[in-house]
Amino acid sequence: MAVNNVSYTWKQFDSDIKEICKIIKEKYPRIKTIIGIPKGGLVPAVAIANNLNLNFYQSFSSIQTTFKRDDILVVDDICDTGKTFVSIEGINLFTTCSLVRKNNSSFKPDIVMHEFKEEEVGWVHFCWEPEDKEQKRDNTFGGNGV
Repeated sequence: MAVNNVSYTWKQFDSDIKEICKIIKEKYPRIKTIIGIPKGGLVPAVAIANNLNLNFYQSFSSIQTTFKRDDILVVDDICDTGKTFVSIEGINLFTTCSLVRKNNSSFKPDIVMHEFKEEEVGWVHFCWEPEDKEQKRDNTFGGNGV
């Protein structure tokens, strides 16, 4: 099977943020703080924090350590290998979220909007990333693609 690259659009982003906020309200109502993993997790983390009127931080060092698991949501754009999430000390103490996850990842966030097979999807180009003329995008989220 051919490996496709996909473009993640603003339309898909808006839809996913609304769904994530709904999931948080229903399943994780104790979340009070959102932490975005730089760089890719910052955009979705800010959008979630703004939509739910919650605190936003871009590092763990600037927050209190007295929070419980359901008090903090850690957000990244993609969980590709899982190494970024796993590298965070005590990651299992927090609720986690990723817009996209590849099935071979060593980590499974609590909230995942899209999951792909590694052998089917190569590069995911997110709408807030600069255009890369060398990177060919074969499909678009929410369209006729993946």
